[in-house]
Amino acid sequence: MLDYLTYRYNYSVSIAAATLALAVSLFVVACRSADGGAPWASGSADAANLVRRASVAWNEAHNAADGGRLMQLYTDTAVSIPYNRPALEGRAAIEADFREFFANFTAHHKTAIVSLEILGDWAIERGRYELTATPKAGGTPLRESGKHIVIRKRVDGQWKIQWEIWNTDAPPPAQEIDGSIALLPQRAFGRLEILC
Repeated sequence: MLDYLTYRYNYSVSIAAATLALAVSLFVVACRSADGGAPWASGSADAANLVRRASVAWNEAHNAADGGRLMQLYTDTAVSIPYNRPALEGRAAIEADFREFFANFTAHHKTAIVSLEILGDWAIERGRYELTATPKAGGTPLRESGKHIVIRKRVDGQWKIQWEIWNTDAPPPAQEIDGSIALLPQRAFGRLEILC
């Protein structure tokens, strides 16, 4: 009986290893870029430079409050996922959000790319940002710093934003629940911690 169990175990391990090898091989083949580039790499220097230039172009358009130029940096089906708000799906929704923001604030945005991975026609950018937004109606400028993930897709030779998500480094605001102050949200298991 022990020999049979050993045989079944070894057979199962062999099948699992073969399946994993096949899956990795298929992934590598499937991930080749349309122009026949390398299947996986942190990206060629040329591609990385173009992605970095797209990031600089985003800052320049944002800081000029140039919504038209800014929207050229997004795909038609882009999704922007701001913190504490619903996702903005499609270029029109993202453009409307920027239009409202630029109508109310004069802003300066600065991005620093922390790491960049390029896979064929896709680039994954992890970065940090600083934003200063001065209300046009007057008042104290708002300052924010945080981090982001931007997934860019190469479309007709340009690296356009397909998905973006960012969040601030600031702690969550305190909120009142049933007469007590709570910090929302707590990361540990989604619990609310009531502070007295």
